[in-house]
Amino acid sequence: MISVGKVGMIPISSVIIGERAREVMGDLEGLESNMKESGLISPLAVKANSNGSYTLLAGERRFTILARNQVNEIPARIYEEELTDLQMKVIEKSENFFRKDMEYY
Repeated sequence: MISVGKVGMIPISSVIIGERAREVMGDLEGLESNMKESGLISPLAVKANSNGSYTLLAGERRFTILARNQVNEIPARIYEEELTDLQMKVIEKSENFFRKDMEYY
């Protein structure tokens, strides 16, 4: 079982993207506009590394926009325990898989 991690602020410069499942970023301009209007709603998910860096697990599109806008510190859910490759993929995929598109009435 994966712990829920802790949420904290981390330097954006300490985040390593690594190998990701997402190949197409989609509409970054629309997301950037939304983030400028509404702020960052959900923290990114990262794995703490022993050298003080963090490996990005979920939130690459948000990370890209934050980096593009020269944000120095970002909120992140930090997983400090050792994670298997499968556990890291589950965290990455679950953020998108369990999200449901909003229905407008």
